[in-house]
Amino acid sequence: MYKETLISKTGIKIPVLSSGKTLESRYDPEKDAERQMASYKGEGFVIITGHGSGILIKKFLKETAAELVVVEPSQKDFEFLNREGFLEKESSRLHFSTIQSFSSVLSENYLPSFHGNLFILENKTWFSEKAGLFEEFQQIFNTALQSIKADYSVQAHFGKIWMENIINNLKNFCKPCNISIPDRKKAVILGAGPSLDDERIWKRITPEDSYIIATDTSFSILAKRNIVPDVVITLDAQNLSHTHFMHRISSKTLFILDLCTNSSIAKHLFKYTNKIIFSVSGHPLSALAKNISPSSFLQLNAGSGTVTMAALDFARQTGFNEIELYGADSAYHKGKSYAKGTYLDVLYSVISSKRKPVEQIFDSLLFRTPLTKSCVSDKEIFQSQVLINYQNSIENFIKETGTFTRNDFSYFIKAAENKNTLPTEIKAFDYQSFFTKVFHLANKSFNQQDKNAENIVIELPFMARLRLKTGEASTEKLYKAASTEILRLIK
Repeated sequence: MYKETLISKTGIKIPVLSSGKTLESRYDPEKDAERQMASYKGEGFVIITGHGSGILIKKFLKETAAELVVVEPSQKDFEFLNREGFLEKESSRLHFSTIQSFSSVLSENYLPSFHGNLFILENKTWFSEKAGLFEEFQQIFNTALQSIKADYSVQAHFGKIWMENIINNLKNFCKPCNISIPDRKKAVILGAGPSLDDERIWKRITPEDSYIIATDTSFSILAKRNIVPDVVITLDAQNLSHTHFMHRISSKTLFILDLCTNSSIAKHLFKYTNKIIFSVSGHPLSALAKNISPSSFLQLNAGSGTVTMAALDFARQTGFNEIELYGADSAYHKGKSYAKGTYLDVLYSVISSKRKPVEQIFDSLLFRTPLTKSCVSDKEIFQSQVLINYQNSIENFIKETGTFTRNDFSYFIKAAENKNTLPTEIKAFDYQSFFTKVFHLANKSFNQQDKNAENIVIELPFMARLRLKTGEASTEKLYKAASTEILRLIK
């Protein structure tokens, strides 16, 4: 990209592109940087295409609190800039990225709940230097941003209830429990996709030689078929999710609840069984609880937030080398989002009418977000971006676990020599130590320069909710509001 340097009319050294053009003004690059800065509106995260002399980057670091990602086509470009003395000294707010690494650098560093809006400063000269560079960058940027948006929208929706559920579950329901895994041939995991309406699937499921792991939504389907699962796993934070468990609770079933799970579920289950344990996945407040009392929880990988992924990870940790996964459709088909027998069938039947039948209510669920149409084994399916992310997350995890074959919407997995790594005993949670730690963190002052500070990290999901609900732009004010709420909850 760069080949040499020259001295501007104002005596400043600037790099020259291979075409002979320069990113900055050859007359007064400092004034040029001021002009570019004029378009900046105070966003907390900035992407700059083309490093050039670094004058613009220095101005951003000096005059703003923004975090920066500077992009160049390749590592060789950064090496040239470094040799010529253009690269800015290391700063925690400055990140260098090639086109190839841009997606991961953006995903790792841009936190919408902390930074707020994102600002991109596109240099037209930089893009024109290489054919197809703009299209390549735009595609990578859009894909990365789409994934970040999907994750942020979930945080903004559930941020408050997650925090409330975690505190309530830790305070009231984290009790000791023993884990015993029977010696069975294979693990069978059940999602709740429409493909479970195929009776041929149920002929393959034999409780005598299968260790049955049910996701929360499929628990209702099993109950209607009088099949008692060995394990039921749930991550659902919503109050409505307790309807999954309005069935006969067997003492043979182990219930695994993510700490973010709605606390009404634990309250209900403890009326009938003590075989309840909590797991932690991605929430930073859950991670803090596990750090304080590691033997009180399981650690399950829920990927992008899917209970199916958590079930797969549990089967892996349990030591099963043969795993069958049914109902993990990650798609709408047959005009439905779930198989027959879920709580939605009951709920939608109750509220249906001649003017708004069940089919129309299910359609409203399907088309609440844009859908992509495709086919699986000649079956027409529709997927939202969230469902596509779920499928990719699940299949990538399976590939890391072992090999698999897929038949329509069913997966048959041969894992690579798994061993049982689960603890045999879950101990009671030390809530007092947790209370003391959280109280200390919530009373710490805010530091705009350190998004990785522990006191900030544990509150980021709730800050996302507050940013969406209130429209507040100040990250410090959002932090103070989140701290006040968490202190109220732990009293």
